[in-house]
Amino acid sequence: MDDMSLDDAPQWEKRPHSPYPDSGGESQPVSDAEAKGESTRLLSPQPETKDSGKASGTTRKFCNFPKSIPFIIGNEFCERFNYYGLRAVMVLYLTRYLKFSEDSGTALFHAFTMLAYFTPLFGAIIADSFWGKFKTILILSLVYASGGAFVSLTAMPIDDPDAKKWVPFIGFLLVALGTGGIKPCVAAFGGDQFDLSDPSQISMREKFFSIFYFSINAGSLISIFLTPILRGDVQCFDNDCYPLAFGVPAVLMVIATIIFVAGYPLYRHVPLKGNVVVQIFRCFVRATKNKPTQPTKRFLDRAISDQFPTEFVDDIYKAGRVLVMFLPLPVFWALFDQQSSRWTLQATRMNGDIGAVTLKPDQMSALNPVLIILLIPLFESVIYPALRFCKLPMRPLQRMCAGMVIAGVAFVLAAVVQLKIDNALYTGPGSGVSQLRIVNAFPEGISFQLGNLSDPTVVNATEVKYGQVI
Repeated sequence: MDDMSLDDAPQWEKRPHSPYPDSGGESQPVSDAEAKGESTRLLSPQPETKDSGKASGTTRKFCNFPKSIPFIIGNEFCERFNYYGLRAVMVLYLTRYLKFSEDSGTALFHAFTMLAYFTPLFGAIIADSFWGKFKTILILSLVYASGGAFVSLTAMPIDDPDAKKWVPFIGFLLVALGTGGIKPCVAAFGGDQFDLSDPSQISMREKFFSIFYFSINAGSLISIFLTPILRGDVQCFDNDCYPLAFGVPAVLMVIATIIFVAGYPLYRHVPLKGNVVVQIFRCFVRATKNKPTQPTKRFLDRAISDQFPTEFVDDIYKAGRVLVMFLPLPVFWALFDQQSSRWTLQATRMNGDIGAVTLKPDQMSALNPVLIILLIPLFESVIYPALRFCKLPMRPLQRMCAGMVIAGVAFVLAAVVQLKIDNALYTGPGSGVSQLRIVNAFPEGISFQLGNLSDPTVVNATEVKYGQVI
């Protein structure tokens, strides 16, 4: 493969881009000079930016953001509360309440997560090519809220055992379609609210994405702590209260939809421009159908026309080369999501005591947003400036690699902990050995004698006091 710097990366004329993985951002129309500077950010050290002091005072104030922004931030907070609250208790719901095995429960949980993170592709296509962002978010939010309500209702006792086990997956399916469908739209719709012809709005849009990302982590943090409390500390139908644990997040999704609709008169709508994934697919179709009159250097050169100019075809090949950098990411995220499945099941075999508080098994994943909120300021204000002072490499790709190495160490430690747990678990008597347990429920002590089958002359006399177990 030819060496290529990100200076040669394709410049799609598309939607505003969010730098955060969970916000599902989109790319923004840029000039060649701006695109070149943006593309080199991944490989170049990031200098500290300084305000001129003249116009920064107004841009620091939240009240100078577009008036529609609070509605988008509020919607995202409530939506993330719903999604992460449902995710937090899902694996215990599958294994403890629906009685799936731990392996089956884990597989079903990850199938749900896979669907939730695959459907954004279709949500982006629908928003870009057919409905627009507002309509896509609104319709799929209604689907999303319906799914959450359905999961909560089906968590109540159902007489039919087959229906009890499989009907809830209708709700999980609706939730996955809803959350995945709106994921690429909300952050991009927020970016659309800024008029980039005004230089002051460019810096405000960057601040918006920071606030947007904070709302994601705040919503998930509160939800992951609160939802397991609703499940475990509240009893209903003689069991953990899963209807309440699913119902509260579902109510938050209804509130999220109401907040989003309430901001409609203030929203700025950008005309549809088509989806780049669809354009790439059409380019491949055109290249397949066209039969060149003379040999071409590249397959997609067959599609070059007024609809697919040479620059567009070049960008497709450049994008393919850049995507090589992202090949390790699926492996990382497959392991990362174990926090809400196998790590949660691992936590059920631990006491959760961390000193001042005792964590429930499904609260363990709350440590992720806690650490994000605490470590981002630490890295930005202490660690990265210290690295710059020591002239140590700190390019974004190097940060990513270092983070993945540290994550790999964490997964190894989790495996070591599991080995310790497996060794400590009671496995019962071995072959040819039996076990007898005696519980004295009488209000006074009792005595009994145990004989030895191999030697009848050996008799052991034992006394068991009231309430004693031997």
